[in-house]
Amino acid sequence: MPAAIADPIVQRLNALAQESPDLADAARVYAVILPLLRDANLDVAPIDLTEASARAKLEQGLPLLHEVDLAVDAQGVRDLMIRLARALEEPPAPHTAPKPRAPWSRSHVPDALARYESAPRG
Repeated sequence: MPAAIADPIVQRLNALAQESPDLADAARVYAVILPLLRDANLDVAPIDLTEASARAKLEQGLPLLHEVDLAVDAQGVRDLMIRLARALEEPPAPHTAPKPRAPWSRSHVPDALARYESAPRG
């Protein structure tokens, strides 16, 4: 049995798609991306946010991460985004639920890497 089928996240989403056909497309997308997000190892560093600081921000109506410096693994995020895009583009493996394609790509499968590399750097 393929690992994706044994994954409890995928199993629950497949069951949800069967129970609620109107949620089937969203369930298929989540079944593709959630395991990748869960297994991503982006080495997220803890932030320095005290309870008092958090309360003060909330009282002022500010987001908790307002003016917090976050260390970002840019290469890791880039690689994850490419894996996510490619996973959504792949045709379904035998004996698995079909993976969705974005509505704008019904006539062809877009090349995520080519689109990423042609995007303006920001």
